[in-house]
Amino acid sequence: MRVNGGVIPPGNPRPVEGRCATVDDVGEDDSWVVRVTDEDIRAAKADWERARDAGADPRRVAGLHDDLRRLVGAQAQQLADEFRRRRAG
Repeated sequence: MRVNGGVIPPGNPRPVEGRCATVDDVGEDDSWVVRVTDEDIRAAKADWERARDAGADPRRVAGLHDDLRRLVGAQAQQLADEFRRRRAG
């Protein structure tokens, strides 16, 4: 699954892009935040449609569809969290 929005360690306003983030980027007990963008959704949908239309292995197509479903769910949760944060603040 690809996420173009990047991985953002807590307290770090800049995504870790172009390399794998490691535990050195944040402490072992810190949680990770992944920002899912509209571009992430478009890319995942395009990957799934391309595989489906090309007759790729059904397991691959199903896996890409699952990636898309998870990204959409994560973005929905992200938007809901942001809405609640703004409403409370």
